[in-house]
Amino acid sequence: MKIEICNRRELEKKDKVGFLANTSVISITDVGEPPVMLINTPQHILNLSFDDINSKADTFYDSRRFTLNLFSKEQAEQLAAFVYEYKDETEHFICQCRWGYSRSAAVAAALREHFYKDGMKIFLDEQYYPNIYVFRQTLKALDSLFENGVPSILHHAPGNQ
Repeated sequence: MKIEICNRRELEKKDKVGFLANTSVISITDVGEPPVMLINTPQHILNLSFDDINSKADTFYDSRRFTLNLFSKEQAEQLAAFVYEYKDETEHFICQCRWGYSRSAAVAAALREHFYKDGMKIFLDEQYYPNIYVFRQTLKALDSLFENGVPSILHHAPGNQ
């Protein structure tokens, strides 16, 4: 399975030409940001919304923000369930976030680490800055789902198509 990282603009460009068959998208937006509007819908899509925090400086980026909506355990479990539900029919997973270097890179690294044990390659690639918290939560949810036995029928989480 191919795992690709892209930003919002790149996903919109892919949408214009149409997605390859057997493509699933994990689309991540900031809280309050509208999801990417896709015309040529991929086979499966999971929309998640959470803030990206990598350092203390990020919390002071916009002083008008009093609360942060970080990636939750439930979202990590939702993501893991999505991946396991569609992995056998998906040849191409696209992980997308606003800029394509932090949250989407973290998810892609977790997928690569879980399935191929080579997720650290993404951390070593200077074009990415994977969010370590998102990486750890995603990997933990994937590993837990695998270790505890993947249910034969996974429920569709909100945001799936």
